[in-house]
Amino acid sequence: MFGAALTAVDLRKGGGKVKIGAGKGKRTSLAAPSNAFQNTKTQKQAQKMSNQEFVQSIADRAEKKVGGTGPYAGTRKHKYAEKLLERYQDMSGRRRELAAEKLFKGGKELNRGDPTRGSTRLDVVDGKERVVYDYKFVQNPGKGLRPQQIQKIQQQGPENIVKIIEINPSR
Repeated sequence: MFGAALTAVDLRKGGGKVKIGAGKGKRTSLAAPSNAFQNTKTQKQAQKMSNQEFVQSIADRAEKKVGGTGPYAGTRKHKYAEKLLERYQDMSGRRRELAAEKLFKGGKELNRGDPTRGSTRLDVVDGKERVVYDYKFVQNPGKGLRPQQIQKIQQQGPENIVKIIEINPSR
């Protein structure tokens, strides 16, 4: 097993792409459906994880639960990750600043029934820290976010986002 390699794009002045932690021992998974969602290797409880560690643990769990490759498996993993985050929020009342699978256009979140042409769907948005997490359920992770995708998130995503972080599940 190896740890997930992450790519973050810092959108603040002077920011650029940086690699984040690709070390061993970073694999996490959530123990559900109990209230003690935790990293099973370190027994670190969800409430003690950073939001990035928590989102990483959800990606790991989705990869393990759904498995497979290709667009159908990727869609199922995204859906599983969304439901897992919502279930944790419902059970614990915590991490309400995280929102999964939200549509944005022109810096505003779209409501049901709004036209979606030209919008972008964001995997996880941290409204408090102003970070977008983008799941990459691919066979060869860590290639980074495409410049076109970064640009679209900047143009259509929430205003004042300071960082976009690629999340690859640990394998």
